[in-house]
Amino acid sequence: GVAIELAACCKPIPGDPIIGLLRKDQGMRIHTHSCPAVRKSRSAEPQNWIRVEWAPDPGQLFDVRIKVVAKNMRGVLGRVATGIAQAGINIEFVSMDNKRQGYFADLHFLVQVGSRQHLASLMRALRRVPDVIRISREQELL
Repeated sequence: GVAIELAACCKPIPGDPIIGLLRKDQGMRIHTHSCPAVRKSRSAEPQNWIRVEWAPDPGQLFDVRIKVVAKNMRGVLGRVATGIAQAGINIEFVSMDNKRQGYFADLHFLVQVGSRQHLASLMRALRRVPDVIRISREQELL
């Protein structure tokens, strides 16, 4: 009987350790244990935090942000996007920045995965793409 929402700040996915924040008239918001929002408010209102677990198979897709650092070369975005598609994963959004000035570029993707294992298999597949240097999961900064 309680509305449940996945927190936009950390975008938890099945397999992540999670915790719930229960607020009157707002329902429960689910965060990862490592979320910066949890660290900020857990000590301030410990009575509102509840231990929760994932259902065995939620049967849905979850949005996850990943960052790919790659050599700034012609066609690298296409090779990375192809690697994501070949892993059977949908891309919801992509952006690229070249703050590193020159040799490397940061590619930011919002992808849809079914679980933490699904995300791990994507990251393994992307490590095999030529010119990819580093892959990491991103969380929204607070």
